[in-house]
Amino acid sequence: MAERADAFRLRHATLVAVALAGCRSFPPPPDHSDLDAAAARAFVREQAHAVADLAAQVSLSVETPDFHGSLEGALLIAPPDRMRLRTSKMLQDVFDLVVTPERLELYWFPDRVLWRRTPDSGAPAAAVEETDGKSGDARASTFLRALDPGTFRASLMAFELPPVDATARSPWQERVAGERVERTRRALVVADDLESGNRLVRTFDGASLLLRSAEIRDAAGRAQIVATYDEYRPFGTLWLPTETKLVDHRHGVTFTMEFSDVALNEGVVPGAFELALPAGATVREIR
Repeated sequence: MAERADAFRLRHATLVAVALAGCRSFPPPPDHSDLDAAAARAFVREQAHAVADLAAQVSLSVETPDFHGSLEGALLIAPPDRMRLRTSKMLQDVFDLVVTPERLELYWFPDRVLWRRTPDSGAPAAAVEETDGKSGDARASTFLRALDPGTFRASLMAFELPPVDATARSPWQERVAGERVERTRRALVVADDLESGNRLVRTFDGASLLLRSAEIRDAAGRAQIVATYDEYRPFGTLWLPTETKLVDHRHGVTFTMEFSDVALNEGVVPGAFELALPAGATVREIR
């Protein structure tokens, strides 16, 4: 019996050791409780601007009134205005999305259709039909109609938006017309009046100054966008969230993302934000 008990304890200890080996531990984030409101605001701005480019593997969940699904993918962003997201499911490519100041392009692999939208086309309302009369995949069309390029991109940059008086207007990007900062022991709250008339409120943890949530409301106070950030990890000198959730109440869509294999500020290869049209693909304009 003693031998069996010893064997059980050895097996249990081994399993615990294996489990712990698979879990990485991280030190707590630095404490910035001593920073006053102005210094804390400068710090979070500096942290956001320190991200020149970021690449990561992504687990993406999308929920809309018409469908929901989960995808795996690769994300590349180069703030403030470039992003690429390529996804797959069960080893099959699903879509390749590129957002630049000039256009939004989404290649939908199942139909071999390249959907294209430009800033001057306004909010998506209808798609131009293909010349042969065939309708594209409804999921691609629904996804594009629910996607706000500026908001999706800003959510990946901690909603650090440029001021009106210091930057030129850029497509699909809000600018800040006025700002108020409130500092307490529990939180740093940054409230921005946006050029569009909307209001952005970001809440940072009072000690770590890590972004916990961002909310955009319209002039009437109705919630339009709510983003939350969790599971921060250190990458060099920066702490970044590895889980984000973006809820767009205007379109009833929710994006949930989990990041892994993050590469920070390693440079972007030429052509990374150019989507080459595959042979035989059809182009459809969103307007």
